[in-house]
Amino acid sequence: LSPSPMLPPQRKIRASKLDHFAEQLREWDEQRVPISCIKPDADTMFKRLTDLGCDTSVSRICRFLKNMRAADLRERLLDQITTAAQSCKEAEGRFRKAQPPGLNTLVKLHRVIIMQLATQSDTDPELIRLASGAMKPVLDYAKLELRHKEFGLQQRKFALLKARAAKADQAEQVANSDLTPEEKQRKMREIFGLV
Repeated sequence: LSPSPMLPPQRKIRASKLDHFAEQLREWDEQRVPISCIKPDADTMFKRLTDLGCDTSVSRICRFLKNMRAADLRERLLDQITTAAQSCKEAEGRFRKAQPPGLNTLVKLHRVIIMQLATQSDTDPELIRLASGAMKPVLDYAKLELRHKEFGLQQRKFALLKARAAKADQAEQVANSDLTPEEKQRKMREIFGLV
């Protein structure tokens, strides 16, 4: 099997002196402290690790944190993809049993998602832009549906005008015929449905 051209080749992961302190580093890195204090940085972590007997450097800690954050991000992303796939599968199963939601329901649902994202203090603004961008196909579909309805109305209007023109032609033929006035009146009533 050849490696996928979309994914970079994975490098062999070497053991690090910091592997034994990974959970402690993760805890320090994720630590949320009061606003009056600053979040521990690599220098602070270096001092703490030195106190714990770890022989390392600030640059090694920075590299380790960068790799750990990237791995955590990949893991969260994979979890989100898995969750989304399960949700899609569940939704598709439900749609097989019942009709999918209408356009109004999708718009309302989208509005709720945007409000939820906007009210979460740790929401990445990119997520809000992404959710807003996801609304574009829904709005495009709404426009297409509206055009389809307008086209249907135009077709109906054309059919009505065509039927009226046909009745007018029939009425003209009756008016120009040699029928008696009573017969003409009866035929006109039949043509225009006034019987």
